Amino acid sequence: MAAGRRSGKTILSEWKLEKELWNRKPWPDARYFFAGPTQGQAEKIGWQRMLDRIQESPNASKIYKINYSDLIITVDVGF
Repeated sequence: MAAGRRSGKTILSEWKLEKELWNRKPWPDARYFFAGPTQGQAEKIGWQRMLDRIQESPNASKIYKINYSDLIITVDVGF
């Protein structure tokens, strides 16, 4: 995405990821990711905000497991 600094790219990406996360897919084991140059930077950039957003979602009951050390959120939406 071509956009300047502080233009909302991270927030938009988090919103789109969270929106798609809850949609049932026609294949098993769908995966989404939010990445940064390093794991530490990805955590600093958006992990806590993304985690808060997902835990506050009306679909939060579908959260199966949260791995804080590997920054992985597993949800059960079926297929």
